[in-house]
Amino acid sequence: MVELKDVGFRSAGGWALRDISLRVLAGEVFGLAGPNGGGKSLLLAICAALVAPHIGTVRIGDEDARSSPAAVRRLIGYVPEIIGLNARMTVREDLEFFAAAHGMARQACRDAAGDALERWGLRTAAGDAMGHVSRGILQRVGLARAWLHRPRLLLLDAPASGLDADARDVLRQEMRRHVEGGGSALVASHELPELARWSHRVGFLVAGQLRQVVESRQLRAVALEEPAVFAMGGRELS
Repeated sequence: MVELKDVGFRSAGGWALRDISLRVLAGEVFGLAGPNGGGKSLLLAICAALVAPHIGTVRIGDEDARSSPAAVRRLIGYVPEIIGLNARMTVREDLEFFAAAHGMARQACRDAAGDALERWGLRTAAGDAMGHVSRGILQRVGLARAWLHRPRLLLLDAPASGLDADARDVLRQEMRRHVEGGGSALVASHELPELARWSHRVGFLVAGQLRQVVESRQLRAVALEEPAVFAMGGRELS
């Protein structure tokens, strides 16, 4: 579902990403871990065809992100680290707007928004202005947007940020449904224990380079052996 080959991106200070190659298979959740500034958000934006790499190739499904960005965006559901909003729209209007942006007909937009309100626990907030909702509600709306058109690939940047325990449970359930239906996900997070629970594999992105890719069961084994170190993401695996 995702194939990156020798991807690099230059910034003013040098290479923000360098020699990134990885594959994410259908039905797989791939986690991206690493420190702030390591390049996780930039890599997701490249996969979303919002930023073009300076070198390398990015394929999402059968589409090339450089030559067919619109086709790529139809395949993905993207949750950025910072959720943008129109402060005057209500939560329901916001979801209907994003459904329409995916090309849905008017009634389909209403149906998709209604389903999203129910699934993500937003029914009571449906009439609230986006400019007045809490951080947690805003994050739920961002997640609901990504699922509206039933994408094949989810690109999620710190998806659990600001969520309470109930919303995190909903996120886990929706991720499970997505994968069981053959979908894939690329998830960036600072929370290594959560990534280990969600993901099949986890890659460590440090200073713009993919240093390691490990099976999540290895990470769970480390959690049992050295829980304090694991919680901080502080040990490399051999």
